Amino acid sequence: MASIISNISILLFLCFIFQGYGQRCSFKDISITQSETGVKIMGKTEWIVYIYNKCNCNQVNVKVDCKGFLTSEDIDPKLLNVLGDECLLNFGRPIFKNTLSFKYAWDKPFPFKPISSSVHCT
Repeated sequence: MASIISNISILLFLCFIFQGYGQRCSFKDISITQSETGVKIMGKTEWIVYIYNKCNCNQVNVKVDCKGFLTSEDIDPKLLNVLGDECLLNFGRPIFKNTLSFKYAWDKPFPFKPISSSVHCT
């Protein structure tokens, strides 16, 4: 009987310790949607991009594939920093459960695709 109680205690202890590590989050939990704003910038359609973190943990250094990205509208590099074929979101700072957004202008929507991030659970 003491052996069973000891095993259950150890199991509960391990569950408690690894509770915070149960989150299986990755850059795949970053969701990106966009839509037209109805505004034209230098003859190009303006798009608003919304970035959501569907994970309960913060994600930092979130990068998206930007190969071939063009815009006629200036974007605050703190929101989207173009680094060659990759773009860094939110200046590398955490993206929480809330939404990050920015606007750009081009003929058609660009297919932003998350490619990497670091997950920070507290």
